[in-house]
Amino acid sequence: MAGYIEELQTQWRPIIGSLVGMSAGLAIIPYITATMAPFLIADLGWSKAEFAWVGVLGLASALSFPFAGRLCDIIGTRRTAMIGVVALPFIFFAFSQTTDFRAFIVLYLLQCLLSVTTTAIIYCRIIVQYVHRARGLALGLAASGPAIVGMIGTPLLNAFVQDHGWRAGYLILTVGFIVAGLVAMLLLPPDLRVEAAEPAKPKRNVRRDFAILRRMRAFWIILGGIFLCSITNGVMLPQMSIILREKGIFGELGAILISTYALGMLAGRLLSGVAIDHFAPRLVATTGFVLSALGLFLIASPWNTTPLLFCAVLILGLSVGSEGDVVAYLIVQHFGVSVYSTVFGMSSAIMSVSAGAGAILAALLLKPTGLYWPFLTVAGCLIAFGSMLFLFLPPRPVVPDFERQSLRRIPSR
Repeated sequence: MAGYIEELQTQWRPIIGSLVGMSAGLAIIPYITATMAPFLIADLGWSKAEFAWVGVLGLASALSFPFAGRLCDIIGTRRTAMIGVVALPFIFFAFSQTTDFRAFIVLYLLQCLLSVTTTAIIYCRIIVQYVHRARGLALGLAASGPAIVGMIGTPLLNAFVQDHGWRAGYLILTVGFIVAGLVAMLLLPPDLRVEAAEPAKPKRNVRRDFAILRRMRAFWIILGGIFLCSITNGVMLPQMSIILREKGIFGELGAILISTYALGMLAGRLLSGVAIDHFAPRLVATTGFVLSALGLFLIASPWNTTPLLFCAVLILGLSVGSEGDVVAYLIVQHFGVSVYSTVFGMSSAIMSVSAGAGAILAALLLKPTGLYWPFLTVAGCLIAFGSMLFLFLPPRPVVPDFERQSLRRIPSR
């Protein structure tokens, strides 16, 4: 245990640098947009229907994930992250000057496309290179940054905008993102070089790397499991209050349960990180994802007692919080560092596609009855099946060496 904690203390730079970087990146933008939206609509006369299109533009990030991940594997973490670090302050400043909705849409689209370089698929790559024994917890700590900043920063930003206006709010965000970006870049260590066994190694290319990936069973298991287990990501949090109202939970009690979901997500990141450092990752993945199915079944059940719903919401939060750590760990365990961000970017895109598919499925199942329990039941079955897929991952992964086009076996727990 001493060595476990000591590694976190020794390798604090990549962990804190990644935490700061992700806290000033794409993950925090939904909090900012949600805070600014009422002020923009009231001051500039934009309609709610118009502003609803902003959510659709977020799908642009899903298209960018694979490209950003591949770029990171080629040019490195710091150089890739620098794109978003430099671009986001300029975009926030431009937001402060805009009055036209079309200009806002263009800026928001640009923000979605460029800010993918400030996400976990980029920053986690540096963590998995430097942290080994406490890798799961390190990933969980870094991923907790945006949630903590969102919980603390959102009410502070809202109060500031109420007193000084949304334009001043965007200006203060410009300054904040400049400072956070500089801190992250100064803290991040350089990527570790891959030592080649031969003096002349073949030049890396996309076609050859993907040829190796698609021959790996783990590649398809992880992507398939992620797709099935992410089916509720576009429904549960945005529509949680509506689902709770259907169960007879209103007002302050509903707000408490939603806060419980958020706290569960935060706790899930840390608990899953510790668990994956000490137990077989494929078992932790299955356990973490199947909890989500259990939570959905409890909410879909005819029992509407407050303690039961509290447990269901907490379980869902813990499960959703564990997703990021588990996926980030499984990718480096089965594919190594050379294509880490490439595979992570693809998995993030799959998550976004699954969230969209889940929203469509919810709309179709809501239409006949107007009730959520059919969707919750079907989604719970899909997630339960998807979680079982992770049990079929190889217990002793054979990691491709993409630099030398050979295979090497790594120890497993």
